[in-house]
Amino acid sequence: MTDRFDVIVIGGGSAGLVSSGILAGLGARVAVVEKDDLGGECLFTGCVPSKALIAAAASRHAAGRAPDHGLPPVEMKAVDFRSVRAAIGEAIDAVYSGPEALLEEGVEEVLIGRPRFVDTGSIDVEGRRLRARRFVLCTGSRPRLPDLPGLDGVPFLTSRSVLELDRLPDRLAIVGTGPVGCEMAQVFRRLGSRVTLLGRSTGLLPRDDPELTQLLLEQFLEEGIVVLPETEAAEVSQGARGEIAIHARRRGEDMRIQADALLLAVGRSPNVEDLGLERVGVEYGPGGITVDRHLRTTARNVWALGDVTGLTPFSHMAEAQARAVARHIGLGIPASFDLGQRVWGTFTDPELARVGLDEESARRVHRRVEVLRLDLSEIDRAQADKRLRGRAKIVVAGWRGKVVGAHLLAPHAGELIQEWILACRHGLRIDQVSNAVHVYPSWSMLNQRAADTRFRGWGRSPRWRGWARRIHAWTSPLRR
Repeated sequence: MTDRFDVIVIGGGSAGLVSSGILAGLGARVAVVEKDDLGGECLFTGCVPSKALIAAAASRHAAGRAPDHGLPPVEMKAVDFRSVRAAIGEAIDAVYSGPEALLEEGVEEVLIGRPRFVDTGSIDVEGRRLRARRFVLCTGSRPRLPDLPGLDGVPFLTSRSVLELDRLPDRLAIVGTGPVGCEMAQVFRRLGSRVTLLGRSTGLLPRDDPELTQLLLEQFLEEGIVVLPETEAAEVSQGARGEIAIHARRRGEDMRIQADALLLAVGRSPNVEDLGLERVGVEYGPGGITVDRHLRTTARNVWALGDVTGLTPFSHMAEAQARAVARHIGLGIPASFDLGQRVWGTFTDPELARVGLDEESARRVHRRVEVLRLDLSEIDRAQADKRLRGRAKIVVAGWRGKVVGAHLLAPHAGELIQEWILACRHGLRIDQVSNAVHVYPSWSMLNQRAADTRFRGWGRSPRWRGWARRIHAWTSPLRR
């Protein structure tokens, strides 16, 4: 068994699996090193299990909405969280493919062990020396813990351990109003917990469009989630009976929140420790490893992808980076990664998804910007399904209406955003989306109707109507 490779990929999450498979397909001799299990955070404690949990909560919530569709009420029994955990485990098992899948793609070797750089051309894995010309770091991230007084003496949950609960907490407090905090708040409320969600920001999901997050906040309040924006947890403590107290300060006033369980969802920390990065000149900081636009680190033969860079903490963005870097290394064609095309989705109900620029960013780049808005209530499918809270906001630039950004709050927004991803990536005009055939009455009509709003506005303009009449008079051959 050889100890020399063309490329060694360190980390077996989304970025590592994709980049190693492509590189092997391009003829490189590739080894993959993973310290735990192949699949990474996304498979075992992130994307896959959380979506299985969301599906369980959505099923229970849908049963409660039966009277909205003329059906008799459904008796809502208490949730056995161990059964939910079993269903989550089944989803993980169905997705997991193991080292065999990589070996079938042409990867020469998959090693399980802790890697550490020895020098610029080799690493050590549990006493074995592996050499390569190039290295790809895909070590991911982990839940970040806040500097919160009293935390050492209080049992708390993270996005990892919340999936290991034996029973549903009666009262759950969540610190953090980002994607994890929002998704878990709605999940546990729908499963039957009383949920309090608090965070420093002025609303939910501070990186998303405030119009849309305000609508999502209305949904949360309607479902009975207690939301406390502009609230900072100052200290935590545990009582004699095991209850947890969060001492917080909100808008200058002290407050106390009582809970049976505490979930911390305040961000991610890159996994950069104990890799020997200093030995090979790879610079990093609290936010992650430093990379250039080609995702190359400060060491010329080392690239870094995914969460460990701190740029785009999403599995699909890690995969996109992996595809770009694999082409760069395997074919020698430099492929830059465009951060302006960042895409993400939050799997609340309704879902929130975005691509490209928001209105403020677009106005800094383009001279002429229009924002097209359409409420979900104007879509026939939304009326039929009685799911009316949501909105599409599309950002277009220039007289021709080039699509430069899209923001959706709607059921299945994670799927609906794909059309706008293509539009932004390939420079499509808004009329091209408007004129494309969309199946009726599907949710995709939201995209077409939102695009149509640009031209409806023209029809209400006296100046445009005057021009249209002149054109009609000149081009109408059937007039008598």
